[in-house]
Amino acid sequence: VAAGLGVLLALRRDDRKGDLLAALLLVVSLACSGIGIAFLLGAIVAVLLGGNGLGVRLARVAAVPVTLYAAWYLAYRDDIASYHEALGRGNLLQMDALLGVPRFVTEAVPTVVASLAGLSRAWGPALTLAAAVFLIRRQSSRPLSPEIWTGLALLVGFFAFTGFGRGPLGDPASSRYIYPGAVIVLL
Repeated sequence: VAAGLGVLLALRRDDRKGDLLAALLLVVSLACSGIGIAFLLGAIVAVLLGGNGLGVRLARVAAVPVTLYAAWYLAYRDDIASYHEALGRGNLLQMDALLGVPRFVTEAVPTVVASLAGLSRAWGPALTLAAAVFLIRRQSSRPLSPEIWTGLALLVGFFAFTGFGRGPLGDPASSRYIYPGAVIVLL
C-alpha cells in the first residue's frame, strides 16, 4: 500500500524522474502484495489521462513492472495452481470465482465505508449509497478529474481482483480487505 501510494505521488511530478520512481515503486508493490495489481491499473489510468508523451511515459512506468510480474507469474503459476487445488479451488479461472466477484464487491465496499465511519457493517449499504449520490451530485457540473478516475480504477481493480482471487475463500468483511480498501476509498 505504501509503495502504491508512492507511485501515485511520483506520477504527480510528471517528469522522467517521477516516472522512473513510479516504475520502481510499482515493482515493490507488485512484489509485496496482490494490491500492487490495483496500483498498476491506477498508474496506467493516471498516465493515460495525463496526456504528456503518452506512449513513452506509459512504457517508462509500466513496462518493467509488468514484465517482472509476468515473469514471476509464469515461473510460479504451477505452484499457485497447486495451492488453490489444495484449498479446493482447482483452476484459478473457475467460473464460480468470476461469478463471485459482484457479491464480493457489493459486500466489501459497504463494509469499508461503514468501517471508515466507525459504524457496524449494517450501515454500509446506506452510507455507500449516500456517498455515491453525494459524489455524483458534486461532480455533475464538471467532468471527472484524472484523480477521480485513477481512484475509481484503484477501487474497482482492488475489489474485483481480490474478489476473483480470494472471494470464494474468505469473508469480504475481513480486516485484511478493510485496511487497503479504506486507503483506496479515501483516495
